[in-house]
Amino acid sequence: MVVEADNVYYGTGGTALKIMDRHTGIRRPTNAGDVADLAILTDALPHIDWYCLPVYPNELSKEEADVARFYNGLKYTGKHVMGGIYGSHDGAREVIRLAQAVAGGEENLRKKPIISVICSTISPFTFETRYVDFIFDLCEAGIPIATS
Repeated sequence: MVVEADNVYYGTGGTALKIMDRHTGIRRPTNAGDVADLAILTDALPHIDWYCLPVYPNELSKEEADVARFYNGLKYTGKHVMGGIYGSHDGAREVIRLAQAVAGGEENLRKKPIISVICSTISPFTFETRYVDFIFDLCEAGIPIATS
């Protein structure tokens, strides 16, 4: 995606904690399989340009969830993957290493970032301390950051 004045792109979004199960019709907690299924669906939709990780794998710890979300996104779609990091600093570093491996190395990731990370602010426009640590690591790795 080339971000310029005349280009418009559409992506998914969220981080829903529950989903309507397509097989049973019953509302249930989201899981890592849902991250993969929605990545496959997003990959098949030609008018969706990026995959913002729309669900959270409730069955995993925060540290496992970060890596699992980005892993399933990168594995099941060739589109750019965007998402938040909720666990530890080590989890953030694992996400960076994963993206570097998929991109073919540190330099390739810098040249063509295949992921970006959402770092939400706390009113009045401050960051949680651990997010600041994530941001430095993400910047050093050349990964774009979106704030909200």
